[in-house]
Amino acid sequence: NDVAFDNGYADGYEKGLDDARDGRTADPTRHGWYRSAERHYDPQYGSRAQYANLYRDGFRSGYQAGFADGEKYGGDSGSHRRFPWPF
Repeated sequence: NDVAFDNGYADGYEKGLDDARDGRTADPTRHGWYRSAERHYDPQYGSRAQYANLYRDGFRSGYQAGFADGEKYGGDSGSHRRFPWPF
């Protein structure tokens, strides 16, 4: 279990869900979090470059899942839920 991957996955899921609900095309690279890949970084996680690579891998995976869920559950922009209901 890797912290960098998990952080990237959670952030990517959030952005993918938002993009699908807002009717945008799927593109994880448009997001600053993906490009910088430093969100939640702490030196205890190892080198910045290693963290960035794992974070981006996680972000892409999470983004795909979030985008798919956003399309499946629709663009209910009036609801600010982050996750589809019911769980």
